[in-house]
Amino acid sequence: MKKLVYLIVLIVAFGLIIAGCIPVVPPSEQSNIGNLTKGTTINVPVDYSTIQAAITAASPGDTILVAAGTYNENVTIDESVILQGGSGVTLQGSGSGSGFLIKSADITIDEFEIKNFAIGIRTYGGYSNFGNLTISNVNIQKNTQNGVLIVYDIFGTVTIEDCQITENSQNGIGISNAATIGTLQISNTQVSQNGGHGLFLASTSITNLLITDSSFDGSQTNGFCGITFGTTASNIGVLSMTRGSLSGNKGGGLYVIQAPSQFKSIFLNGVDIYNNQESGIMLGGNALTGALTVENCILQGNGWEHLDLSGGWFQKFSVTGNTFITGNTFNPGPWCALYIGNLGGFGGEVAVHKNDFVSGKWGIGSDNSVSVDATCNWWGADNGPGVIGSGNGDKVYGNVDYNPWITKGSTLVYSAAPQPTTFVVLEATLSDSTSTGISGMDVDFYLSGNLVGNATTGSDGVARYNLNQYPVGVYEVYALTICSLNSLTEYLAVYDPSAGFVTGGGWINSPAGASTQYPLAEGKASFGFVSKYQKGQSTPTGNTEFQFKAGNLNFHSDSYDWLVIAGPKAMYKGTGTINGSGTYGFMLSAIDGQVNGGGSVDKFRIKIWDKGTDTIIYDNQIDDDDNADPTTAISGGQIVIHKVK
Repeated sequence: MKKLVYLIVLIVAFGLIIAGCIPVVPPSEQSNIGNLTKGTTINVPVDYSTIQAAITAASPGDTILVAAGTYNENVTIDESVILQGGSGVTLQGSGSGSGFLIKSADITIDEFEIKNFAIGIRTYGGYSNFGNLTISNVNIQKNTQNGVLIVYDIFGTVTIEDCQITENSQNGIGISNAATIGTLQISNTQVSQNGGHGLFLASTSITNLLITDSSFDGSQTNGFCGITFGTTASNIGVLSMTRGSLSGNKGGGLYVIQAPSQFKSIFLNGVDIYNNQESGIMLGGNALTGALTVENCILQGNGWEHLDLSGGWFQKFSVTGNTFITGNTFNPGPWCALYIGNLGGFGGEVAVHKNDFVSGKWGIGSDNSVSVDATCNWWGADNGPGVIGSGNGDKVYGNVDYNPWITKGSTLVYSAAPQPTTFVVLEATLSDSTSTGISGMDVDFYLSGNLVGNATTGSDGVARYNLNQYPVGVYEVYALTICSLNSLTEYLAVYDPSAGFVTGGGWINSPAGASTQYPLAEGKASFGFVSKYQKGQSTPTGNTEFQFKAGNLNFHSDSYDWLVIAGPKAMYKGTGTINGSGTYGFMLSAIDGQVNGGGSVDKFRIKIWDKGTDTIIYDNQIDDDDNADPTTAISGGQIVIHKVK
């Protein structure tokens, strides 16, 4: 009876197989069926001979590890999985279809070579929410259409990182997007030598487009650009491109061409934009509701304008917020480095500052529809721009305010000589690469971060501001011009020659970390010093010795810059040697605990630095400001502030 039942079951099962109701599984894969759970790792070709078979068997959250080899298949991804390749993993087609066709949300594709398809990676289209998509360490090349095509769907974040997307032929586009995306992030990626655009955005809405350390170079077809926003691209929140390049394209570098393209803000920083056959950057038909910032970029060798804010032959360009073109270098190439015209309107400030205009032709052109603040630029000649100006530098025309300008190699140096409290004069010298003084420039002076006054440079390039009497003390001082050209911060010592002098001798317990060369060294450090003004002299004299054996430091100085004594505190600065050689600056401050306000405890601090590199060598209060009172109590000896008799 049992045999009869068993025979009936076999006959029924065989009938179901013939009818297609029960799949036939290859023997090599039978052991895996029914054992897969979320988070399972599947190995190709060990568990399944093909990538597609592994995906078909996978559950959401699984990782598929693909071993080195060439896989000749078109793969459809319809589960939320991680596809992990490695060195020598190639997905190769025969010129049609997609390498990876994505039909599911939350996909990661890592470390593959994908080539010889119509499209390397493509989303399927028609899904309402695809979650996130990550493409990393992927080399996509020699496909007949696009490298990456993202269409019609809604994504949270799409990340393309550490990829090479190259040589996709015909009119092939490196990365093409027509989807709605929260954040499209492209980093450390090379998109080059494609038949069409490097990055093309068509019917799309992107909240944030963030590009870092990536290049969009060498588009091979005339009129195709490094990055292009098409006529139907709209609602782009923020375009931010930091570092990287837009170069060698047969169209332009970055083109935003026609309405209804609309951005919140565009921000470019540190991008090299060069040798494009058309404009480096052309913005047209675009309404920015926020700001436009282009800074620290190098633009050169482009066929038309380096930076065109006119819309060209497209529709007018407008910005609701501020426009800042700052710190860029416009090298030779186009007929005009920066063109601002045919404008839809600028609602905020248009500021062009601290740029180098050295194109040898036209620096800035404007059709008078907007006022351009182009002060504080270098125009390629010390006497400023030409045409509107009378200089020999790059030419400007239109409603452009270019005065004052800066000269190449301009420096502002503050003279930090000590000053007696009875008469304090602040001085700063403005000069350029010709070593001649620059006259007629306003200079502001700051003491301890506070503006105390301003003066205008004379024919010798020196600005002098008289403070008259000023309290005894040590002040941080710097100067600043209207073009934000800062001097280095120095110390101004305001002293009273009749206040006395200071002597000291003894030792302290030097804490760990005080010696930067021997950070673990600690223990006894001995000192001895005297600093005083001789009658009628503005520079103090004396001798300073400081020895810290655990840190291999024996410091000596008999050359001082200034001495300030105020109440119980003495402070002086000078230059010395370590172990008999070198040139080291130092600043010593001391408290006489027996003077009123001294707290009954003598305290000592010394800071020593390499004057050539500004590297700190020793400081027993290394985390404190230079002006801070000494807090290290001496362990033996005495510090005395002597009054002049």
